[in-house]
Amino acid sequence: MQHSRSVRTRTYRYIETAAVESWLDSECRTIRRNCSRLERQYRHTRSMADAQAYMAAQCHRSKVFKGKKDQYRSDRVVDQTGSPAKLWNTTNAILQHDKRSADGVVPTPHDAEAIFWYFNEKVRSVHAVTASHPLPVFSSSARLQRC
Repeated sequence: MQHSRSVRTRTYRYIETAAVESWLDSECRTIRRNCSRLERQYRHTRSMADAQAYMAAQCHRSKVFKGKKDQYRSDRVVDQTGSPAKLWNTTNAILQHDKRSADGVVPTPHDAEAIFWYFNEKVRSVHAVTASHPLPVFSSSARLQRC
């Protein structure tokens, strides 16, 4: 008798980076994959050590990505310094003026006061529901460090 094994297939997507994301190089992709791996590991184990490793990787990723983006943008501006038209186009692309138009902005029916009253009522209702419950206790060793 022949046994059939179920075959798992995995789909890989290759995403072209847009001109705005040209700064995203192989180092950034490696850092991003590592962050995703550490996040999956933390979600699986829920251990404090894994949470701290994930947070440290996120901080590192943020710093590296910001540095790469800033350097890329600076290099683009310096490269276009001799040509005002190209410099203008580069500046608009960096600021994403080409993707935003006044026609695309849809006014919302909400004003600041309505939003305030909505959240005020929401907080009041949560307080009313949880008033009879004891406050949570957190140990000082269980705190995660922010970037």
